[in-house]
Amino acid sequence: TIEFIGMTLLLLVPLIYVVVALAGVQGAIFAAEAASREAVRVLAADPAATSVARIQATLAFEDHGLGEPLVEISCVPDACTQPGSQVMVRVSTVVPLPLVPGWVGQRGLLPVSSTSTALVEGVRLRG
Repeated sequence: TIEFIGMTLLLLVPLIYVVVALAGVQGAIFAAEAASREAVRVLAADPAATSVARIQATLAFEDHGLGEPLVEISCVPDACTQPGSQVMVRVSTVVPLPLVPGWVGQRGLLPVSSTSTALVEGVRLRG
């Protein structure tokens, strides 16, 4: 009985830690992917709506219970005013490992990012 309890604790505690850590990283990956996808859809329809795209990215992260992400927006060519221009959104964040103290620094953080690219639409209907 003692061996069973000892081995269970020895094997079960690390397994639970790994599952909790992977769940946090997976949630951040889903949030980053959804945030970049939705932000680039907004910008493909209207390249001037950068604030709306940032709000969409923040909402995707709030849906997953995460903080505000870092959103980088770029266009090729730079102005993104012509139909067929490419708009790219890169959303990134860091996921802290559970139960890792803050004095560990960067070693206790896992970076997560997602990039989406879309073509700027040629026809816009206003009204």
